[in-house]
Order: sequence, then structure tokens, then C-alpha cells
Amino acid sequence: MDEIRTEKLDNNWNIDWSAGIAEAEGINFFAYLHERVAQQARKYSVDIGEDEVSAKYFTTLLKMSDVALSLCKKLRNLSSLGLPIRVAVMDSHFAPSGIIRQWCYAEGYKYDIHAVAMGVSYENYFSNLSTAEAGTLVIDDMTAQPELRAPVLGGRHRFRQFLSERPEMAEPADAVVLSWINQNRSLTEANSEVRSSILERIKEARSKGNKVFMAMGKVSIDFAAPGDRGFAHTDFIDWINHLIESVSQTDNILLIKPHPHELRKEIVVNGVQMLRELVPEDLAYNVVFLPHSAFNSYELASYLDAVLLWNGMGTVEFPILGVPVVPASTWNPHDYPVGTEILQTRTEYEELLSGEREISVSPTVKNLCAAYLRFLRSEFLGIPFRYVRRAAVNAYIGPPTLYEEDLNRLRDEGDLHVERAAARFFEFAGP
Repeated sequence: MDEIRTEKLDNNWNIDWSAGIAEAEGINFFAYLHERVAQQARKYSVDIGEDEVSAKYFTTLLKMSDVALSLCKKLRNLSSLGLPIRVAVMDSHFAPSGIIRQWCYAEGYKYDIHAVAMGVSYENYFSNLSTAEAGTLVIDDMTAQPELRAPVLGGRHRFRQFLSERPEMAEPADAVVLSWINQNRSLTEANSEVRSSILERIKEARSKGNKVFMAMGKVSIDFAAPGDRGFAHTDFIDWINHLIESVSQTDNILLIKPHPHELRKEIVVNGVQMLRELVPEDLAYNVVFLPHSAFNSYELASYLDAVLLWNGMGTVEFPILGVPVVPASTWNPHDYPVGTEILQTRTEYEELLSGEREISVSPTVKNLCAAYLRFLRSEFLGIPFRYVRRAAVNAYIGPPTLYEEDLNRLRDEGDLHVERAAARFFEFAGP
């Protein structure tokens, strides 16, 4: 592209944005660059050929990415020492940290150079965004676990470890687990006329023998994935619009529930492109776009035949409530390894929405979903760490601040939690 100058960079970059290419050293880093640019633009997708502001930002981001790539290549010189090399990164799904992640996956592993991602556990899920400061640390080797999207989710390896050590956690959901699900995340207005009207439509449809499905939305810029495709769909927009088109040819109802975080300043901070902007303005009568404050997800469970989602926590919430879930993203089975049924083709989706295909929830899946929530909440995944002030949400809470009294205690007494966190850097370093 003419507007992206690459001749002064240390590496030879091939940029073809429309083709999804941002390549250097034979590695395509496009997904990491696109997600950061889209996040900056507060949109699901950005074309830097048409968006001058995004193009300018991309130019700066590419320079940073070029430096990251050059540093990665220099690390190969250290491999002659015969020691494992680990690079600590944060936001590993974004450039420039994502450049390190992808280089280690494609090239660095040959020299025992791995990217290890660090972050905060899913504290804001359990607190419903009521705590701004983080008290935990998650850490995982992304090179040894390329199927792990982000350490906050734990992944298959860590979840299996958890269940191996604590098999009693794979028991049916109790009141504690249900309390994590049944939270007022949407800040609902329980007595609204709109809510009552929608409930009447749902009940009328069910009384006629029609099915009721719900599609769960995503915050448009919050995919946190190095590339994200569906089993049967090109991307999230293709998926949601295919659902709308398919159900419109039936008498069944599709409820579309936007993600509550679209409006939560703790997450989106300066606003974001809304799900409503990504679907047709005029919807068929049996497609109901729910207002943000009409319902919490769990309140609709007893009316639903199935929940369709791209990815997200609904994967483990709804089976616990007895509702089968159909995840669409190829990352979902890695993020939530609980055995959820996957539909592989568009035809299978159309059969489900027409009522020709039945799906159900097995007791095993229910119990694994409960175990997964316990896993997310556990110190096994979210290692206690309170030595520096860090944000548990996206909103700014002030500069990082060291807690000197706690650091002095760490120096004098040690901390088994810190030892466990440190050990994860070299967990996959061999014997």
C-alpha cells in the first residue's frame, strides 16, 4: 500500500491489508495488527485504505512491531548457551506483543524461545465489575500451548491439571456456582413494559409449539484471538446475519441479546461499535433484538430451546441451567473444554433453527461446566498477587504502585504463590 512506508524498517514487510497480509520473515502477523487497529478505532473491523486515522495509527504500530520482531531475531544468539529462553508479554493477542507470540510459535520454539503471557484472572466476571483493582495473576506458556487463546481462560492443559488434582470439583452446580451466573450484569429494569411485552411474545410462541432461540452478542472489539473463524462461518458478522436470515424463514423466534459490556464504561471506556450496527436495520417479526436493560441472560433460560453464541462464558453458564449451547468460533472448544456440541455446517444451523435438528445437554457436560467455573474462580488458575496496583478492568485506576510493605514481606518470608507463578515460566522446558 502506498500510504504505508516500509523501506525504513529493519525487516522486509509485505503489507496487503485487503488480503489480510502483514508479513515479515515468512510469518503473517495480520491478525495481531488488525485487532489492535480495530480496538483503537473502536470498531469490529477497519480498512486502513479507507480510514486515514487508522492508517496513521497502523504506521506507528508497524514500527513498534518491527522493533519487536528484530529483538526476537536477536534472541537466537542466546540459544548457543543451551538454556531455555522465555519472553514475558502482556496483551499477547495484540501487536506488538502478538508479534513476539507469533514469532515464537513459528520460529522461536526451534531455539527453545517461548512467549509466556501474563495477565489478570477473570476477576471482573465474579465481581460483576465491582472491583477495579486486581488481586491475581495468570501466567502461561503460549508457545507450548498454541491452542490457548489467553491465559485468563486457563485452557485445556490447565483445566485437566485442575480436575486431576481436584476431581471433586466436577460435581453438579451448587448455590455458589449459581450465584456466579445469576448476577445483574445487564442492570435490568424488572418492571419495564418492553420486558413484559417480549415475555408475552415468547410465551405465545411456545404455546403454539414454536421454538425460541437466543443469539448472544459480543463486544465488537473484544475477540482477544490471533485470528478468529467459525466452524461454518467466515466471521462473527457472517454468523449473526446467517442466524437472522435462517430463522426469518421459519415460525420460530430468535432473540438477539447484545453483550451488557457494550454499555459498561469499566470495559469499553470510550464507547464501541454496537452489535445493533452489525445487523440489518429492518428485522423480521420473529427476530427480536433485546434492549440492553430488558433481561439478564439467566432470566430467559427457562424459555429457551437453545443458545447460539460465537464464543464466551455463556458456553458454560447455560448448560448448567439446562439449556444446550451451540458455539460457533473455532476457538471455543479450546477456551471452554467441556464437550459442548459443535455444528460444522451452515445447513446444520438451518436445521436447528427450523426445528428439524434437536440438541441436548448431558449430565457430564453440565458437571464439567460447573467445574470450569470453579476452576476460573480458583487460586489454581488465578494466583494471588498483590505486590503492585493493577487494574482488573479496562478503566484507568491510576499508575502502577508498588506495595512496599508486602514486597518487604516477600523478601523476608517468601511467598509460595510467587514461587508457583515463577515455575510456570519454565513449565514446558523439558526434564
